[in-house]
Amino acid sequence: MKEMRVMRAIGDIDDKYIDEAAPVQTKRNAIRLVSWAKYAGIAACAALVLGIGVFTVKQNAGIVDDPSQIGSDLVQAVNPFEEFTTIDEAEKAVGFDIEIPDSYGAFSDRSISVMFGTMIEVQYRDADGNVGLCIRKASGTDDISGDHNTYDTAAEITVGGHPVALKGNKDNYFLAVWSFEGYSYAVSADQGASQDELLEIIKNIQ
Repeated sequence: MKEMRVMRAIGDIDDKYIDEAAPVQTKRNAIRLVSWAKYAGIAACAALVLGIGVFTVKQNAGIVDDPSQIGSDLVQAVNPFEEFTTIDEAEKAVGFDIEIPDSYGAFSDRSISVMFGTMIEVQYRDADGNVGLCIRKASGTDDISGDHNTYDTAAEITVGGHPVALKGNKDNYFLAVWSFEGYSYAVSADQGASQDELLEIIKNIQ
């Protein structure tokens, strides 16, 4: 779980720094599938060096003697997410406020984190730990969704006087992105949602 999240984070690099797009896949095996291939080699090498270094120090200190543990050390070395218990704590970490729904249907367990100290991410999980919805907010106007999948349908709706871009397949939308008053927002629905359902969610986000 943590390893997959780190890989998603690697993909959250502004597209203007990417010379050629990575291959895309059809939705929907995960909450977000990001294009990070161009930087994965560099990041993996750096992570491996850091992971080996951490392992060597621990081994020399007699803390660990199992080389298989280097994998967990590597993930810890490159994981950009910092977990928080409350929204208030996350807001203090990034320096801005966020308003979000308390729950999303059966997905009432909120997982709150901050990435690189600049973006808040909230995942809504059900009793089995499955993610149904993900909300992101960061300063700026860039697309912060990390979603580079190809969709059949693109639409635009207006919420609170500002445009919101929707992407999905037919009438089932998986992604909503917009910017407003200096902040970027992204909503990912794992199983998809109708325009009306996303509209109600977006109305409760600020």
